[in-house]
Amino acid sequence: MKKYTAALDMGGTKIKFGIVDTDGNVICDAEIPSATDDENADAKVERMVRMLKEQCGTNGIDFDGLRGIAVASAGPVDVEVGTIINPYSLPGWLNYNIIKALHTRTGLTVKLDNDANGALLGEVFLSGTADKKVLMVTIGTGIGAAFWDGTKLHRSGRYHPEMGHVIVSSEGPECYCHHRGCFESLCSGTAMNARAKENGYGDFDNLYAAAEKDARARALLDRIGREFCAGIFDLAIIFKPDIIMLSGGMMRRYFDFFGGLVVKDMEGLEDFVDTLTVQHTSDNKNTALLCANMMFEN
Repeated sequence: MKKYTAALDMGGTKIKFGIVDTDGNVICDAEIPSATDDENADAKVERMVRMLKEQCGTNGIDFDGLRGIAVASAGPVDVEVGTIINPYSLPGWLNYNIIKALHTRTGLTVKLDNDANGALLGEVFLSGTADKKVLMVTIGTGIGAAFWDGTKLHRSGRYHPEMGHVIVSSEGPECYCHHRGCFESLCSGTAMNARAKENGYGDFDNLYAAAEKDARARALLDRIGREFCAGIFDLAIIFKPDIIMLSGGMMRRYFDFFGGLVVKDMEGLEDFVDTLTVQHTSDNKNTALLCANMMFEN
């Protein structure tokens, strides 16, 4: 029998939310700004609950009969207590207990997870790879990583392990993780654009285009590539995945380049990493909402 779940995807710019079914369909969705300048967190929760109830009514779904509400939020989040601990991209939500707020207003079971885990769960559900070991690395404003071990998510207590901060170089800007040379500070989309600009190339797109004929651009691109491969290798030798998924806008544009580098870097290293597949994530824009199915089954 088909079941329905409400889902929230909380990002630094917007909160996307809607109703999904167990067949992998997004029945309806909507979004509101995540910034709390115009209304505080409580008011936003009130508005989302009201809109979710309206969505259910419009689609003939019993709101009280939902399996629950799944929340994937930009981290850090405390999954045990239910609070958002994110002063970086969700400042108006700092220390806000989203589980308690939603449960109090709906009576439904509420589950919270880091957005990296949420995105991975959605991809595992969509691709039917729940029996595989899957490492997903998202290259965006920062770097988020998550691992599915074939039966469950990798966890490390109250907070999601910040795997985007593994060290890949002895040099680089000091990151908010208080270290230099971490993966995120050198290879996030933000970092790659900044490094290109610092060297006179405007952004990474300009650097990549110039590298074909410009030796200095080529040298910088090669260095970024080596550091990128080092970050992926660090994670791969720990988790031994069957599949590495590269996600995010930067990877959508440059998957052939970075994915190719990763494959080449791991050739002949079966004693360190198992035989694996490197692939891009799906084109489904509702992946984070579809994590709701896996969150209520695991």
